[in-house]
Amino acid sequence: MPTGNEAMEALEARLRENPPMLLDGGTGTEIERRGAAMHEKAWSAMASLTDPDIVRGVHRSYLEAGAELIIANTYPSNRHVMARAGLASEFEPANRRSVELALEARAEVEARGRAAPGRRLWVAGSMSTTTFTGGLDSDVLATGGASDHGYQAQARILAGAGADLLILEMMRDVEETLLCLDAAQDTGLPVWLGFSAERDTRGGLRFYGSQAPFEEGVAEVLDQGRAPQAVGVMHSQMELVADAVAAIRRAWDGPIFAYPHHGIFEMPNWRFDDTLEPEAFAARAMDWVRLGVRAVGGCCGIRPPHIAALQEALARDYGG
Repeated sequence: MPTGNEAMEALEARLRENPPMLLDGGTGTEIERRGAAMHEKAWSAMASLTDPDIVRGVHRSYLEAGAELIIANTYPSNRHVMARAGLASEFEPANRRSVELALEARAEVEARGRAAPGRRLWVAGSMSTTTFTGGLDSDVLATGGASDHGYQAQARILAGAGADLLILEMMRDVEETLLCLDAAQDTGLPVWLGFSAERDTRGGLRFYGSQAPFEEGVAEVLDQGRAPQAVGVMHSQMELVADAVAAIRRAWDGPIFAYPHHGIFEMPNWRFDDTLEPEAFAARAMDWVRLGVRAVGGCCGIRPPHIAALQEALARDYGG
């Protein structure tokens, strides 16, 4: 796989092509659904060490469903979460092994010829500012022990383990997002920036878990930080995607991706809601594609059958 500038150019070219790029579904929730133990303070962070076969199998399932890009199980593995959970010594092993398992799944699928035909497969390392406490309180973040709250260390580990790109998930403020974005971009890898939104009391959008207006916050990050390769909406309810995409478009003229969730999180478990049929998800996702979204998938609660249905819908609309 290409690295650095080659990866940047290859992904940029792919984002301009049709059909739009197909992403995977929820990693942590699918790992949980398949029986891996969830840590009470760090959710799926330890699963790559305790249940590697389950984690590898989840990635393999998404690739076999047609996903071109899978995201390693590192969303909950930032340093401040691991430290708060008493897992500081596992910070590097958990992040490194998570990327390795995604790479192993890709190699297995490619060797069997069961990948998306004619498409390069990508492995992303995930980074997040999440604390699993509902806020971005400085005392929790400070447990990372460094001014960047460990983002630089995590970014280096993910890049060193072989990630092709980095995706920043559930960004929901300005200051922490800029720290995370800067650390990710220092690796030289492509960086995708995913914001999370919710409705405010007047029906507008704000950052998830915050009072900060969504559109203004997105614009402020993009104005202050180095430009990412793509910007999207992640870890947000599906009914918010259209409005969030429109808000992002007013602040950003580059590629946009959509990766919403389905269900409710109650630490340390996801409360599954199986009412969303794969075909219904695919229909909604195709609406986002018609809004100009260039990469599409789903996070928590979205499963391999949903991604398979979306792959079929993309094939019907674009051929192949």
